[in-house]
Amino acid sequence: MKRVVVSSILVLVFGCSITRATITLSGLSFDDNAFADQVVEINGTWVNNVAAAVLGPNITNNTVNLPYDESAYIKVAFTDNTVVNATGADLVVFESTGSDPGCPARITVEGLTHTYATPWRGGVVNAAIIDLDDFGVAPGGSVSTFMLWAAPTTRTTWA
Repeated sequence: MKRVVVSSILVLVFGCSITRATITLSGLSFDDNAFADQVVEINGTWVNNVAAAVLGPNITNNTVNLPYDESAYIKVAFTDNTVVNATGADLVVFESTGSDPGCPARITVEGLTHTYATPWRGGVVNAAIIDLDDFGVAPGGSVSTFMLWAAPTTRTTWA
């Protein structure tokens, strides 16, 4: 199974198997092309390089919604992959916050929004494990875009 990921919130996708290089983040391994690779839309005021902060495997990049606005979001897409609804976890959202409990990850897929805890995974990374069943995606169905919402803290970054 293939896993796909986003940066500063990382996204993990399970799909068909293709031999690729592997990237390991906080104990989870992903294909090197398993990352969302396009920022489609931005709402609100974000500081730092938004694309560099949310795309790719470098979780030391960050973007912050300042001043905080609960309606702020970043919509990202996979242009060469999709997130497939397989059995169990389909998507992982990483948050670089240090060793604190972190902020909840608020995500919209297919028009539905859910909030997930981001438990500490070790080092400076928290992660939310997401099942596309939560969003009503049919088994075997896929999505290629989703929205990442601002968290009410300046410490939140997405990997």
